[in-house]
Amino acid sequence: MADGGPLALGYDIGGTNIRAIPVASTGPVGEWTHVRRPDRPELMLDAIVGLWRRAAEQHDIAAIGVGCAGVVDCSGVVRTSPNIAMLSHYPMRELVAAATGLPVAVDNDATAAAWAEASVPGRWVDNLALVTFGTGIGGGFVLDGRLYRGASGFAGEIGHMTVVAGGILCVCRRRGCWERYASGSALGHQARDAVAAGRAPTVLAAAGGETRAVQGEHVLRLAAAGDPVAEGLVAEHARWIALGLDSLANLLDPSVFVLGGGVSEAGETFRAAVEAAYHHAVVDREARGPAEIRLSQYGDRAGAVGAGLVALDLLGG
Repeated sequence: MADGGPLALGYDIGGTNIRAIPVASTGPVGEWTHVRRPDRPELMLDAIVGLWRRAAEQHDIAAIGVGCAGVVDCSGVVRTSPNIAMLSHYPMRELVAAATGLPVAVDNDATAAAWAEASVPGRWVDNLALVTFGTGIGGGFVLDGRLYRGASGFAGEIGHMTVVAGGILCVCRRRGCWERYASGSALGHQARDAVAAGRAPTVLAAAGGETRAVQGEHVLRLAAAGDPVAEGLVAEHARWIALGLDSLANLLDPSVFVLGGGVSEAGETFRAAVEAAYHHAVVDREARGPAEIRLSQYGDRAGAVGAGLVALDLLGG
């Protein structure tokens, strides 16, 4: 128990590791534990249960929440996961509940993360859109104080909104998806194009003089240090981000956008560039009022924290 309330064990199941942290209604408690993610589905449950047993040695765990990268349906089945190919129609909730005897909640990691960000103590938000920028783009929504999953549990696949008809080919086999222009990977591609065109010598130098080695992180570090070329690349990238945020604003009308994922770790430089681009792009700004643009409060813990909070809701507390 924490402060007299129950604890859930929140999991983050990613492409490399399985991590877990105890979660109270006020947020995470204690430290991460983790194991390397197994490469065979029959070993997945063993890894999850092993972390639960370790946590139960120190905490009274009343429920389990799992945030998993991939498409998770409303029954807690991981239908598919681009980064964890072995999870195909994997009955995560059923297996974990049977093995532990506890209430179990399973959600897409970004969906769970949105609940964590909306539930930050003292900063509750009724209408929030979380957007994660990394290899691709993911999302999660809290609407009118409720976590929104959609009819099947698949809401939030916003990286595959079309922003350029007939544009760049995406991994989903369609063209012009938002994540091909606004993800962390896209920033790397844009930077390499700029280097190849001779427009970004400082970025090339930061990557050791190898065009192929240029990544978005080189641009973000230089921009944070005030390099004007890198600042220009970040501003260009932010305009692509703002294009998608504007569409989400028209559809959902959130009061807060939370920026998460690896690119958001660049901090205020990234946030300020996105905010400026969004305020320029948003439709009916005077009537609507601009949404607040925040960085993630929980960072890479958000999916696990949110999953734990959703699991606590199963207890009615």
